[in-house]
Amino acid sequence: RGMSQFIAHDKTKADLEAIITSPRASYMLVGPRWSGKKASALYVAKMLHCGAQEGCAGCRRIEAGSDPDVLQVAPNEKGSITIEMA
Repeated sequence: RGMSQFIAHDKTKADLEAIITSPRASYMLVGPRWSGKKASALYVAKMLHCGAQEGCAGCRRIEAGSDPDVLQVAPNEKGSITIEMA
């Protein structure tokens, strides 16, 4: 599938490709509302998980928000992201 599905600036595509080819522990994507952060993050998660094979169980779990290795966070009504320690 690859990066061809993204309509983005070359720099953005290059940054996403760099994440996929040299993964680290975690990433935070920031930008204005409706700029494609969530779609990009889910794509990268799927690529790191299984190579984004169409319809695999891992990709379905990521899309459903139920994969234990992928944590999606979003700001609260005050615009903050809080982390609760258990």
